[in-house]
Amino acid sequence: MKEIGVLILAAGESKRMGKSKQLLSWGNNNFLDHTINQASSLNSKICVVLGANSKRIANNISNNTRIIINQNWKKGIGSSLSYGTKIFGKDKDALLILLCDQPLINEEFLNQMIEKYKSNNNKIVATSYKNKPGVPAIFPRKYFDKLKLLDKDFGASKLMLNEKGNTILIDPMGRNIDIDTREQYEALIS
Repeated sequence: MKEIGVLILAAGESKRMGKSKQLLSWGNNNFLDHTINQASSLNSKICVVLGANSKRIANNISNNTRIIINQNWKKGIGSSLSYGTKIFGKDKDALLILLCDQPLINEEFLNQMIEKYKSNNNKIVATSYKNKPGVPAIFPRKYFDKLKLLDKDFGASKLMLNEKGNTILIDPMGRNIDIDTREQYEALIS
């Protein structure tokens, strides 16, 4: 099978949360470790893109995972996606993009995405948000040049919308909730 690298975006400042989302408690570990653990089951190489509070966050990652630091993290998620694609995507046939603030995304859903990609490896496989594409998403190498051009506070959603005919949507069954505020986090854990 072609090599799919897992790129976890965790560079944000978590301004609306008021503290690092990456380190919020979830189960027996934190959001970022949980995301890494779910991705570890895929037997793929994993890379985490850090930015804000990178030293503190890196010191709290219990997994042996490649970490790269996006010095331009303030530009937004597009910048981290671009940087990760340039550095980590060099020798990969595809990238599975994950966010660290979607704690309900699990191994089962990620494996479902991988299986769909295996039989459609020239298409983007994305999570459905009311029939619009979002992350997690798998991008074949042919899209890497476009991913490298991102540099704003939005990710690859525009690219996926432009490639709608080449994007397969997977229903996440409610697992695609992302946590941005303390209220959302408290609602999730209660």
